[in-house]
Amino acid sequence: MNKKLQKNIFIIISFIILSVIFIYALLKSGHYLMMADSSFHLSRANEIYQNLKHGGLFTFIATHCFSQSGVGTFLFYPSVFIYPLALLRFIFNPITSIWLWVGMFLFLTLLISFYSMLSFSKGNYRRSYFFAIIYTIVPYHLYLGIWNGTMGEFIAYTFLPLVFLGLYKILWENSDKWYILTIGMTLVSYSHILSLYISFGLCLALFILKLVFSSLNKQQFSSLLKAAIVTILLTLWQFIPFITDYLGKCIVAPNEMFQFPYGFNDLVNNSFLNIANGNGSTGIGVCLIVILLVGWIVPVVQQSRKELIIYSLGALILLCSTTFLAWQAFGSNKLVLHTLGNIQMTFRLLPYGSLFLAVTASLVLDSYISNLNLKRESLLLGIFTLLSIGGYYGSIQYEIQILYNVSKRNQLYPANSSKPKTVINCNAVASKQSYNDIFGYQVIFGETDYYNKKAMDHSKSIINNWTYVNGQKQVIKKVSGVNKITMKLRGRQGEEADLPIIAYHNTYVVNNGIKVDYIMSKRGTVQIKLHNGINNVTVGYKPNICYYALFVVSIIGWLILVLKILVK
Repeated sequence: MNKKLQKNIFIIISFIILSVIFIYALLKSGHYLMMADSSFHLSRANEIYQNLKHGGLFTFIATHCFSQSGVGTFLFYPSVFIYPLALLRFIFNPITSIWLWVGMFLFLTLLISFYSMLSFSKGNYRRSYFFAIIYTIVPYHLYLGIWNGTMGEFIAYTFLPLVFLGLYKILWENSDKWYILTIGMTLVSYSHILSLYISFGLCLALFILKLVFSSLNKQQFSSLLKAAIVTILLTLWQFIPFITDYLGKCIVAPNEMFQFPYGFNDLVNNSFLNIANGNGSTGIGVCLIVILLVGWIVPVVQQSRKELIIYSLGALILLCSTTFLAWQAFGSNKLVLHTLGNIQMTFRLLPYGSLFLAVTASLVLDSYISNLNLKRESLLLGIFTLLSIGGYYGSIQYEIQILYNVSKRNQLYPANSSKPKTVINCNAVASKQSYNDIFGYQVIFGETDYYNKKAMDHSKSIINNWTYVNGQKQVIKKVSGVNKITMKLRGRQGEEADLPIIAYHNTYVVNNGIKVDYIMSKRGTVQIKLHNGINNVTVGYKPNICYYALFVVSIIGWLILVLKILVK
């Protein structure tokens, strides 16, 4: 076995061990803390799980969760990496599944960031190890995945190193490796659309800087074009619902705004706190905040133009995430609001600033240790690893205290089905016994995401399952299926039934086995005419045939891309 292969095996085993250590206490607790975005994403995972259990590979609308409203959360929000979480439930209990899934992405973040730096640093294993651990345990990252349950952004964080490594390779080093940018952007698009938007914006800014201070040769332009075309081919399938059911259909999207601005002092103070709870949303950890404050005077950074630029980019992005930039003043500028306003919360820039500063931190640490003998180097690497584990557990200590000391106030109780649906409490703690009780409540944030405008005005009646037959309110039992909901109504010929299921362009209705027409009701839901007697009504969603065709194109594209990389 050659030395390089031995190193790679050692690194992979080390990262597996680290990932197990990272999730051990969480896994052992047997509990999961329900915070701001947890119930939204766990509902999505449960919907996929229920459909897989009944033989349905694709999930388009919510028929088991989100109050069985048929809302198209899955049409407009990526779900690819939620599937592993759903699949784990076939083997483990729900709580174990969640923590194993989190551990899997911590491992992938370590691995991808390590090999990204290994490529950037031309084979420097030591610097790559520093970078991987520093980048992975940034408190904001842990806040996303472990505290707040912001799973889409948590997943996207894993693939950001590939995006910027790929862009660097094309514009400044080896444009033949354009596929790295394609893979990075595609995987981010499968994770979180807003992260894709920010990543594209930053890549565009770097591209413009390249044009201003240098030039672009034909090979670089060709590589960028190839990366863009292949990325579109690999991702277009998931944007088909946007084209068919979103554009021009008055679907309510998150508002363009600048929320929760924070000052530079908050960034510094919360970073030194090194805690991944609510403060973690504005914290990058002790290591990176020190680099931010003093990195510009470190000789090894000053001596390399490339490294100084990377540090400057990280510092600039982090400064721009604070009120150092007058975000609130931009709220009155329509152009800025319609472009930058999509990010909503400026701390969403933290992953990008953290990425660039972690590159600088790894350089500084590597330069310090590079002149030591093997024994001292090994000792310091061991100390660094232990301090990192300690820092990680220091970041999540508050959550561990809650998970191991569940109070009556934190316990999750079954929802009262005879009363109007209420929102699940923040800080509620779920166990494997109470896990399914989550879905009897409204989710904390996102219950009505991707309703149409009419439905937003009548959300209470939809959430509480109110059906109107000729204007008379009824509560009809719904039977959930794979991307469809069945209801049994008694009526007379020609009576109008307004069902508590959101209407989309590709929604279909079957009554007593026959496909029938429907209209959108005054509350944005499906409205049909009934027949005499019993009406077995099924409302479902069927995407445009282009969706499946482009999905097959994507699979073929991935196979060709992987084969091309293996051949190279």
